[in-house]
Amino acid sequence: MFVTRYIYPELLAHSTKRQITVLTGMRRTGKTTLLKQLMAQCDIPQKYYFDLERIDVRALFSEPNYEVIVQALSRQGTDFSKKSTDLSGRNSACAQPPKRA
Repeated sequence: MFVTRYIYPELLAHSTKRQITVLTGMRRTGKTTLLKQLMAQCDIPQKYYFDLERIDVRALFSEPNYEVIVQALSRQGTDFSKKSTDLSGRNSACAQPPKRA
């Protein structure tokens, strides 16, 4: 069940701007749920979700060279050439690094 947050309409409106938005807060307060709901409902041409709780993803993003990160994600299956991606994975590519076995 998704509880509508007062900030949700503001985030949805802000999603059309070409700016990075950082969502912070205490643990287990619904940040990930809010973000996934937002990404599923808004029409952003490119959207990516990376779970920084995963050790491998966190290690990758500690790399100071942006190009190294892009190359590593591309090798793992993230397609940056797609015009549209959907985090929910419904009938579209999900720009999320593949899970390692």
